[in-house]
Amino acid sequence: MKRIGLVGEDPNDTASIKNLLAQKFGQQVFFKPLLKNIRGHQLDNNSTERSLKAELLNEDFDTIIFIRDIDGLQSENLKVNKVAKWFAKLNAASGSIGVLLKNIYELEALIFADIETFNNLYKTKIRDDRNIHFIKDPKEVLKEKTRKGKKQYKESDCPELFKKLRYDVVKANSTMFSDFENTFCMASRVRL
Repeated sequence: MKRIGLVGEDPNDTASIKNLLAQKFGQQVFFKPLLKNIRGHQLDNNSTERSLKAELLNEDFDTIIFIRDIDGLQSENLKVNKVAKWFAKLNAASGSIGVLLKNIYELEALIFADIETFNNLYKTKIRDDRNIHFIKDPKEVLKEKTRKGKKQYKESDCPELFKKLRYDVVKANSTMFSDFENTFCMASRVRL
């Protein structure tokens, strides 16, 4: 069984991605969150690199997935480059075994890749005809669309929600996720 580490901005992010990937790779992979006490922009601190190296002294991983929000669109080069530099720094600290999962704005962009599942769970009617790579502030859109409903969306819903998202639908509707999957499979040598 492959051992895959997960580094993200928040425990909700790592748990969510773990739950989504487990649908496809759960029989082949053991996922373990790393740097659990570091949140958001704390990941940019120089001490994060040392903390990661310290955690990796006691454990071996085949691959580490670094999950990071761009907080902008793919076309915003300064933001994309900032995430790329962050990844390069931490990937070097990991022994260059990492792969990057970039999120347009936020992790919630992936929910829009399978908005039908979200609509069914939250009894909403969010259009499914938009390109998810151009949705600004997806978290706020989801909160606004559920504000008056019986069930309001909260970020803490993500881990359970990502268990219900249809993996192949997310992959089909998100080129960033599809590209990540290809890189992840090559790096970790898991089978599709």
